[in-house]
Amino acid sequence: MALKTKASIQKKPAAALPKIGDFQLTEPWSTEGAGTSMWSFAERNGKMYHIKQHLSPVCPEAGCGIAAETIDRKREICNAYYQRTRRLYDAVNSSATGNIVTVDEFFFFKTKFYTITEKIDNIDIPAASIARLPQVKKLLLLKVLTYSLMSLHKHGVVHADLKITNIMFKKTGNQENLLPKLIDFSDSFLVDAPNRYMVGDVYLAPESYRFIDGDDVKITQKADIFALGLLFHEFYTGNLPGFDKKYDYAFEALLDQAALSLDPGIQPNGLASVVHGMLATEPEERPSAEAVFKALQRLDETPSAPAGTWRCTRCGAINDTGLMDARFCAKCGAPKGAAREPGGWKCENCGYENLAVRRDCVKCGAAKGSKGGKGSAKPKAMDDLFGIPEF
Repeated sequence: MALKTKASIQKKPAAALPKIGDFQLTEPWSTEGAGTSMWSFAERNGKMYHIKQHLSPVCPEAGCGIAAETIDRKREICNAYYQRTRRLYDAVNSSATGNIVTVDEFFFFKTKFYTITEKIDNIDIPAASIARLPQVKKLLLLKVLTYSLMSLHKHGVVHADLKITNIMFKKTGNQENLLPKLIDFSDSFLVDAPNRYMVGDVYLAPESYRFIDGDDVKITQKADIFALGLLFHEFYTGNLPGFDKKYDYAFEALLDQAALSLDPGIQPNGLASVVHGMLATEPEERPSAEAVFKALQRLDETPSAPAGTWRCTRCGAINDTGLMDARFCAKCGAPKGAAREPGGWKCENCGYENLAVRRDCVKCGAAKGSKGGKGSAKPKAMDDLFGIPEF
């Protein structure tokens, strides 16, 4: 028998990447940061997508050797999972603000479920780099992130795994603004249909840990507020709030009745109070996302308007003194120097409580005071709220 030599031994060709329905994988499956799933990128009709494979539940195919009764029971579990997840994803898509990665498709293929979303080209940026941004740009980032979360909460969605790796960033506005985009709703749930398990560690809320530990507690949107408070502190200082070194996580310190210490240098004035409230041990003591958004809107950290212009005190728009007879804002119509209104106004078309004094409703686009609008069920995009483009 002839001996095998290096020349005679050939490497086995790499296995072809699988095709999931119409989606051809372009990279092998990865479990990095995936929790209870695997992910990859896939192509369909020349367009790239992010694809996620749910590791459970699994429904065996007929003829696989498993008893028919077992297959029927697993199918019932899969059907219930599909209905629950489809309802969640519909709520996420209805919450779309332009800075929430919506779900393109959710389907069952062979034995597993798959979620398809757009592929986002984002910037990998640590919290320490965000903390070095000018305060006005950090405040803008916080507003956009809070508005997206507020929209999810209004549709009953609890993200449940809010952390820096589930936020994508992109530069817009001549590369001057760093904007966040919320991703990954695989561990999310509707507040009236909570998950039976929770994930996370660093950004976990105290009540979420108690739930994991077996306590009979209800997890609501306030768990997201706690995580968002930690992110606020991290984005402004580069670090999480301080606590005794004998604890690994913030929730551990709070459950042991120890205090969290905020960086005394957090600016603008008032932001530290907002963060402090968001990090309350008891969820009912934390503000809602809407209350946080309103508080951020009231923080006065905008720079002075350039020479020859004036900044509207109601909507923040920069106006040229040579336009509108220099008396009224070209964006919201408010007179120059008008006092900020503490509240907003209720749309007569859709009933949405608008948070800022504007001419058009954020939710349906109807003009203020009008009972007829554009009929859109989605919140307005970021460019209408903050004068910045979507991405």
